[in-house]
Amino acid sequence: MTEDDLRERIAALEAEVAALRETRQALMNRVERGVDQAGSAFHLFESNILLRRRVDERTEALSKANAELLLEIAERKRVEEQLTRAKEAAEGASRAKTEFLAHMSHELRTPLNGVLGMASLLLQMGLGPQETECARTIQTSAENLLGMINGLLDFSKMEAGKMRLDPTVFEVEPLLSGVLHLMEPAVRDRGLTMELLRAPGVPRAVLGDRGRLRQVLLNLLSNAVKFTHTGSITLRVSPRPKENLRFEVEDSGIGIPSGKHDLVFQAFTQADPSTTRRYGGTGLGLTISQRLVQLMGGEIRLESTPGVGSRFSFDLRLPARTLPRAERQLRALVVADQEVDRQVARRMLERLSADVVTHATVAGAVDASAETQFDVVILDWGLLRAESTASGARSRARPGGEGWDGSAGPGPQGLAAALRAPGPDGERPWLVALTEPPVDSDPRRAGADDVLLKPLELEPMHAALLRAKRA
Repeated sequence: MTEDDLRERIAALEAEVAALRETRQALMNRVERGVDQAGSAFHLFESNILLRRRVDERTEALSKANAELLLEIAERKRVEEQLTRAKEAAEGASRAKTEFLAHMSHELRTPLNGVLGMASLLLQMGLGPQETECARTIQTSAENLLGMINGLLDFSKMEAGKMRLDPTVFEVEPLLSGVLHLMEPAVRDRGLTMELLRAPGVPRAVLGDRGRLRQVLLNLLSNAVKFTHTGSITLRVSPRPKENLRFEVEDSGIGIPSGKHDLVFQAFTQADPSTTRRYGGTGLGLTISQRLVQLMGGEIRLESTPGVGSRFSFDLRLPARTLPRAERQLRALVVADQEVDRQVARRMLERLSADVVTHATVAGAVDASAETQFDVVILDWGLLRAESTASGARSRARPGGEGWDGSAGPGPQGLAAALRAPGPDGERPWLVALTEPPVDSDPRRAGADDVLLKPLELEPMHAALLRAKRA
């Protein structure tokens, strides 16, 4: 019986006792007058005795109910005090566990950093094949141990409710390519292939927690590599309504039975216990990933068929944002008909942390610019003149032929204008003319923003990129 039920019962008893007392008083008044309505004093006396007995019984029941209520309240207070003490003890234990794990994590990281650093130095000392293999084993083992320590620390933070997001504006493409770059050695060692598929409409920069998204993607890709023996791994990114992006990691691995899909998201659990012995790991990767995605407002979904593969996917709301050119990784388009020029420019730009695409024709570069917004276009000016002359000749050979600029042929200015067309955010690429000395005419008069002379050197290339960032 609940406290509210007892209170209702007591109230009803009190009302009944009050009514009986009123009736008894009325009858006593009649007795005092010596006669009832029928004139029977003895009947009134007997009724009075009966009423008194009923009042006494109800009073006794009321007292008993009241005593039960007091015992119930006392018991409830005792249980609440026990729960409070247990909650405080659990919170204290959780704090102690978190502090212990944080302290141990720091203490373990210090020697591990030494092991990893020395192993890295050993691998650069020209060791023999056996020594190199030993050093790589040390490095790999230390990296695996560090990953387990980081996983346990993240899990303890989540258990204590101390995991917080740090939203910033970041570029999507460098994040994705960086994640794939980290996974390349493991993919290559297992003889697998890996690709990134980015659908049209994915924003260049978004607002979100870059570090936590990177952690989730690395966890999912690491699992895919671990449980895939042959075939491929694919990372897909596509836009969804309401500023959402969908991320998918698909593999051709061993797969997971449908009845065990929920198990893989439980802490320290794997779908098949034998996989722990065979593949290793703590069983925390997917648990941490799921909780991080939930913290960011999403939910990881799993589709899997044993022997065919698995696909993990999740949607996150990542509003599009614009980063100033000076704060983002530059996207560079190199246009040159000579393979050597394209390769030299690509290597230099990649060393300067640019994302590079190359094309051998101006027409192909114009098509690429229509699909992707570039920050810098490095264009072989001799190729521009050659293609504009050829296009003009073809255009004049066709009755009514027109180029991009509406003239009898595109001309250098028309082709340059097509390459410098503004993107969706209103920014236009910084056009750098690549030419050979002596320069008979200034490419800037034909639409170029900057000039680089052949042969290309790293320092002038760096200076040109800095000018593009300040533009």
